[in-house]
Amino acid sequence: MPHSPLRSALLPGLVAALLALPARAQQPDSVFHPPALQPVFVPKYFPVYLLNARLIVGDRGLRAIGPQAIQNFELYRSVLATPVRWRSLVPHGLMVLTLKKEVRLRLSSRSQAQIRRRLKLPAAARFELDGLPLEDAKLRIATADIEALDIKTAPGAAPVINVRLVRLPPRPHPPGTILIQGLTRQQ
Repeated sequence: MPHSPLRSALLPGLVAALLALPARAQQPDSVFHPPALQPVFVPKYFPVYLLNARLIVGDRGLRAIGPQAIQNFELYRSVLATPVRWRSLVPHGLMVLTLKKEVRLRLSSRSQAQIRRRLKLPAAARFELDGLPLEDAKLRIATADIEALDIKTAPGAAPVINVRLVRLPPRPHPPGTILIQGLTRQQ
């Protein structure tokens, strides 16, 4: 009897998966542990986080903030809905977190001018944040969240300083956690 194309395509993968599982019949007293799941999707781009509309933070700065410290947050995914000075940061998503007035974070930061002077670059140097143009010169960057500074130079053009932010692996979820992933609709 001939096999269907779907069955022929799925059968080798199913057999390989079954062979990878530990044999329970040979170990009656042992506990069955299924193989660990591998992440299917690892995002290439990460959203930009602004604290109090003036400080760019990465994963370290974000983890220093407790949820009870946040008064308000705004999420921008559309260029048209974003204030003009931050529009260049929207392609990866932009979240502006406003902290409660009584919250005092001790995050060291540098202005773009301070970084440029420290690198001894001309005033015409431009900034990028993880490859996105950083047009608002008033934004500061948390120093603990700077992974690297890449300087790109081209003959006859102003140097470009690309600030790469620290990206930490996600925290593990406690056993029994149910994660729900969905789609949002842009209006």
